[in-house]
Amino acid sequence: MKVIYKEEQKRIAIQTYKKLKSYANALRVHGYPSRHILFDWVINSQKRGRPSKKSTIKAKRYSYDLKLKAVTLSLEGVNAKQIASELDITTHAIIYDWLKKYRIEGEEGLHPNKLSNKLKVEIILALVNIFPLQILLEELDLKRSSFYYAKLSLSKPDKYHHIRSLIHEISESSFYTYGSPRIWFSLKKRHYSSYIGEITPACKNTVNNNFHATGANKLWLTDIIEFSAKDSKVCLSPVIDCFDGMVVPYATSTSPNQSLVDEMLEKVLSTVKSTDEFKNLVIHTDRGGHYRGGR
Repeated sequence: MKVIYKEEQKRIAIQTYKKLKSYANALRVHGYPSRHILFDWVINSQKRGRPSKKSTIKAKRYSYDLKLKAVTLSLEGVNAKQIASELDITTHAIIYDWLKKYRIEGEEGLHPNKLSNKLKVEIILALVNIFPLQILLEELDLKRSSFYYAKLSLSKPDKYHHIRSLIHEISESSFYTYGSPRIWFSLKKRHYSSYIGEITPACKNTVNNNFHATGANKLWLTDIIEFSAKDSKVCLSPVIDCFDGMVVPYATSTSPNQSLVDEMLEKVLSTVKSTDEFKNLVIHTDRGGHYRGGR
């Protein structure tokens, strides 16, 4: 959804930038807008009465040779602003976008109007019932292995769907210079978390980080661990005895959901017997939603 800002908000944001001489600091003060939008506001405020800078940026097109030259200079250590000035590029921010494409796809990523493999696969799937697959692959210059790989990726659910717009916003505001660690850190600063809250009263923490046991079946630990597999991921929910490190019961699944924990707990109940051996048994968890929202 496009956010509409009032003229007063624009004026205050521009004044803050002029005072601090920094886009990042101005954004921290007010929390709005994105870096690109504030950049446009500042440029337009400096050139009142002239055609909008924003429309100029959208209308201008750059050749493959110019993009490659800009990327080459940037990789050699030349400042992006200096490159933009020398090559008559409207804004230095677009050079970072070219760099990103170059690192992912090489020189092919700099060709104008180049289709991504994902878009090519979507076109093929729409036409495969009309034209032979081999002809479509040849026309779109797509390898058969790349087609099936991208097709498989399209069929998988997007596990980051709920924060995808935030990720794009953070990436755009950094001029596409942030890698995954810095994007994740930025999400944390915006208070994103998979934590679902205190859904039931928490049990008392009797362990207090002392994970040593004087005998078997005195202290058990459990958690969920994810492993990468060929086609997806595997989630393991083990229960470990702190006395000897032995895995008591365990359960596996392709998703870290409530069913996985329920299955593990069923196996725990079948293992624990009503004897003095288990009388003082403590099962320690991180007290997360998986262990407090089930049956």
